[in-house]
Order: sequence, then structure tokens, then C-alpha cells
Amino acid sequence: MTDSLLMIIARAVGVGGVVLLCVALPLFASFLLDGIANLVRHKGPRLLIWAAAASLGVVALGVGAWQWGSNNDMAGIDTSESDSAVALFFLMIVVPIALGAAVIRVFRSSKKRSDA
Repeated sequence: MTDSLLMIIARAVGVGGVVLLCVALPLFASFLLDGIANLVRHKGPRLLIWAAAASLGVVALGVGAWQWGSNNDMAGIDTSESDSAVALFFLMIVVPIALGAAVIRVFRSSKKRSDA
């Protein structure tokens, strides 16, 4: 009973790491684009620094969780194929959304600037 529970927990943590890398990271990366746009517009590096720190934190947590869940002896199965399928599914959805959101935020910010 305990071994199967640990196996489930290891898989959940591994998939959670994949989700962090494939969902949260592209969203934080879109804020990196906003930070670069703010830096070019001479609004200061605050957003860029915040987004870079948050992105690095998400990468560290995601890779750590994924590695622990995938390489845990309790996992007992080869998880690379299932992790790849989950990653591809999330990336196909989240990356276009993150890029679209970044473009909208940049154009909305430039429009506010030109209206002022």
C-alpha cells in the first residue's frame, strides 16, 4: 500500500514539474517580453528583473520536481514518453496564448503612451 502511494506521489510531482515548465514558464516569459519593451521605452528595469527572477524560480521548481518525480525509484516505469506527451499538449496551447497576451500588453501600453 505504501509503495503504491509513494509511486502515485512521485508521478504527481513529476507531472507537476512538467506543468510548471510548460504552463507557468511561457506565461512568465511573456512578462519578460513586457520587461524588455519597458526597458526600451525607458520605463526602468523593474518588470524585467521581476519577470527574470520569477522565470528562474519556475524553472528551478519545475526541473527539480520533474527530475525527482521521473528519477524516483518508486516511479518504477519509464516516464519520458508520457511526460513528453503532456508537455507537447500544454505547449501547443499555452505558448500561443502567452505570445498573444504579450503582444496585446505591449500594444496596449504603447497606445496609452501615445494617448497621453
